[in-house]
Amino acid sequence: AAGRPPGLDKSPLGFGHRKGEDLVLSEEVLSGGDVVLSDLTSCTVYLPGMPGTLQINKLDHCLVLCGPVRGSVFIDECRKCTFVVACQQLRVHQTTESSFSIYVTSRSIVENCSKVTFAPYSWQYPSMEKHFQLVGLDKACNNWNTVDDFNWITSSKPSPNWSVQPLGQRPGGWPSPPGPPHSHSTGTN
Repeated sequence: AAGRPPGLDKSPLGFGHRKGEDLVLSEEVLSGGDVVLSDLTSCTVYLPGMPGTLQINKLDHCLVLCGPVRGSVFIDECRKCTFVVACQQLRVHQTTESSFSIYVTSRSIVENCSKVTFAPYSWQYPSMEKHFQLVGLDKACNNWNTVDDFNWITSSKPSPNWSVQPLGQRPGGWPSPPGPPHSHSTGTN
């Protein structure tokens, strides 16, 4: 496909089995492609573009910064991470001690999670406004604090598994992507 580096096949884009690295997929490489992030430790991932979907599995102590996703974001088995994502739908499973700065059009879903917090989307990069328009996300309609916990059925008391980040404790000032962008398919090291 246009904009992909030579040798990059049509399998999902992404990174796997990395530790302590800054990982970048450029806007041109992302261009609606599906992204998979798996088995990352102490990494910062920059996705300043418009992925089609984003699947995240087994991240530990990572920061993920992502532009607007055309479809859904699925996060599973993550620990002590920060996710900054904009999407149509967010599903989070088996994740602990993690924070989410999100833009989402539907209700977010958490299941088998604990100590997860939510705040509004707060990342800025040069083409972000255009990307929101191209994927059809209306920035005026953000359900960032509307979360369904599938392990907490009662509506008379708030779920103990998630909370809204207090205003004075919300992160921001995210770093910019380093150097020239690079990419890898999930199956490569």
